[in-house]
Amino acid sequence: MTSNLKEIMKDGLVLLAGLSVGLLAGYLTFSSMSPNYSQLSFPQLNPISLQYSTSRSGFLRRPRILCWVMTAPGNHETRAIHVKQTWGKRCDKLLFMSTEEDATLPTIKLETAEGINTLWGKTKLAFKYIFEHHFDDADWFLKADDDTYVILENLRSFLDQYDTTKPLYFGCKFKLYIDQGYMSGGAGYVLSKEAVTRLVGETSRQENICDSNLIEHKGWIPEDVMLGKCLEQLKVKAGDSRDEKGRHRFLVLPPDMQFGPDPMVHWYWEYQYYHHEKVGANNPK
Repeated sequence: MTSNLKEIMKDGLVLLAGLSVGLLAGYLTFSSMSPNYSQLSFPQLNPISLQYSTSRSGFLRRPRILCWVMTAPGNHETRAIHVKQTWGKRCDKLLFMSTEEDATLPTIKLETAEGINTLWGKTKLAFKYIFEHHFDDADWFLKADDDTYVILENLRSFLDQYDTTKPLYFGCKFKLYIDQGYMSGGAGYVLSKEAVTRLVGETSRQENICDSNLIEHKGWIPEDVMLGKCLEQLKVKAGDSRDEKGRHRFLVLPPDMQFGPDPMVHWYWEYQYYHHEKVGANNPK
């Protein structure tokens, strides 16, 4: 028994000595092979400023866009449904605002009359509904008509550089009526969270600056002009959405008129806030 114990202890000492020698040899070998990182040089990298919004959890993410589409009962099956089947799929939230319920789209029924003279009221009700039910679902809020087409990837890329907590809105800027300009309703416009907060906060009051001194145009009250007037008074900046070459991102006319061989309609040049070259039959550049 004693002899066996001595043998076991002897074998253990030999094994321990072998492990110690092996570890020392390995350390000496690999330490001589390790590069001296302090002598390495790396190219100087410029810091990248990430423009994505920060969620409540602290993670960075792309700007979320809620799209609400102004439609009417007669356009549900002829126009609005095609928005749903095409570019509307790429919105983070898609809502259709109408004066009648339609489970197919579906629509949000707004308690107002239908018609060109109720567009301003319809717009205020739509933004109020969004503020009360979907404000936390998005960072930016896009209004479009049911015959508008939007490339959401381009819009997100553009909005990356802006802070939605600032009072901003963008679109195709027109220059009549409003000092800072206003965004064409037909081309669509997008508001920041702060812009929506100010808009709904003011228009929810019975007496407010947004509904005073209504602006009429050819016998009706244009929704885009009234929104522009309201936002200017609320200190919401009408931003410049053009690219670095001065090209427009929001286009108000159909493609055949905007880019086709025929000159654009005469009023377009009168309304445009920013000058750009005419492209048409008489100017083929």
